[in-house]
Amino acid sequence: ALLTRGGSLDGAALRAAADEFRVCPYELSLDLSLWCDVIVCDYNYLLDPVVHLQRFFESRGDYIFLLDEAHNGVDRCRDMFSAAIRKSDFLALRKALPKSHRALRTAAGAMNQMLRAMRDDCAEAGNVQALHTFPDGLRAPLQKFLHAADDWLDAHRGDCPALEQQLLPLYFDVRFFARIAESFNDTYAVLLTRAGSDLTVKLLCLDPSAQVAAALRKGRAAILFSATLSPLDYYR
Repeated sequence: ALLTRGGSLDGAALRAAADEFRVCPYELSLDLSLWCDVIVCDYNYLLDPVVHLQRFFESRGDYIFLLDEAHNGVDRCRDMFSAAIRKSDFLALRKALPKSHRALRTAAGAMNQMLRAMRDDCAEAGNVQALHTFPDGLRAPLQKFLHAADDWLDAHRGDCPALEQQLLPLYFDVRFFARIAESFNDTYAVLLTRAGSDLTVKLLCLDPSAQVAAALRKGRAAILFSATLSPLDYYR
C-alpha cells in the first residue's frame, strides 16, 4: 500500500499504515527499507554487535557507507563493544528467588560471591582497579549463571512475571558480557569500580578498530568524514 500510494514515506505515513494494517511501525520501516536506495540511520544499525540490522549486515552487500561526524565514532564504538555487570544485581536476584528455585538461586549466589571477593581486592587497591587480563575464576560462574537462567526461563516463562522482569535485563547483560569476554585480548582492559558494597566490572574496549573494520567490510566502500578528524593518524 505504501509503495503504490506514492508520496513521502516519512514517519507519519509509516505510522498511519501501521495503524491501518495493525503491524509494528518499526518492523514496517525495516521491510520498507529493502525498497530504498538511501537509508539515513544511526551508527549503531551498522556497527553495534547487538542491534545491527541483520537483514542487511549478516553478510556482505553492495553498500556504500557514508559516516558523517566520524570523529564521534571512536567513543561510540568503544561503548558498543564494552560490557559491564554489577554485583548488586546478582544479590538482588538471589534474594528475590524462592528457595525452591534452587539452581538459579545458587548460580546468582555464586556470581555474587565471586564479585564480592573481587570487590574486596578492589577496595585494597583504592576502589578503582584496571586489569589487563581477564579475572581468574570468573568465566565458570558466568557460564553456570547463563545455563541456569536459560533453564529457568524455559521452565517458568509466563509463570513468574515479576521474577522474569527482574531476571531478563540481567540475563541479557550477562550474555553480552560473556560474548565480549570470549574475544577479550590486548585491546581491552578490565575496569573494576567499587562503590560502597557494590562492584561494577566493565570490559572496556580501548581500541575498536578491528570491529569497525569488520563492519565496514560488509559493504563495497566506506567514506568517513568530519571537520574534526585531527590528528588524522589516530582516527585512521
